[in-house]
Amino acid sequence: MSESEQHRTLVRSVEKMLRAVYPDSSFVADIQSEPGAAVPPLIGDFRPDVFVRGETQNAIAEAKTERDLDKNHTYDQVTSFIRYLDNSLGGLFVLSVAGWCADRAKTVLRFTYLEVRPSRARVAVFDQCDLWVFEPDGLTWDTSVRAEGE
Repeated sequence: MSESEQHRTLVRSVEKMLRAVYPDSSFVADIQSEPGAAVPPLIGDFRPDVFVRGETQNAIAEAKTERDLDKNHTYDQVTSFIRYLDNSLGGLFVLSVAGWCADRAKTVLRFTYLEVRPSRARVAVFDQCDLWVFEPDGLTWDTSVRAEGE
């Protein structure tokens, strides 16, 4: 299925943010600009939109448009990616959404976080401006990550 332009924009934006957070890591995004370009690895039955491989931890990002946010497929993907990170080097899972979807994305991710209860993986929502990180004691706003131009 062809991805929408909104989805591609969300993927590019979260990849750019992660490149700033993990500058010395290798990146692969699931936006092929040419046939045969590298794609992220399969994790379980799912391929993330962005995969970051670092020396001490990895990061995974999944971009969701408003119409895909509440689907069972999204829940299964997010659960698989968080468990993968928690069972490997650890790292950060980011759910990338448009700003108007951030509150709903936080709710979706909060329920997943409480079910999986990761010990080595951090989870976050990126609303194209701010990164909202879930910590064991609640949701925090990571002010170290800002949108371009701020």
